[in-house]
Amino acid sequence: MPSLSVYGLSDEQAQLLQMAIANAASAAQLQAEAEAALEEQEDFDDDDFEGEESDGEHDG
Repeated sequence: MPSLSVYGLSDEQAQLLQMAIANAASAAQLQAEAEAALEEQEDFDDDDFEGEESDGEHDG
């Protein structure tokens, strides 16, 4: 990977930018995993109540 100094950044600024990018990527990964876990839990909860109620519609 080319040095970030070509963009006029000092070594310290380049290191801080790389850390910020890594932190943002990590946070995005954790958020995606959390959302997937919530969706999985919602699907599990929906299966628990299947047959008891059908989308709020009642026959009769």
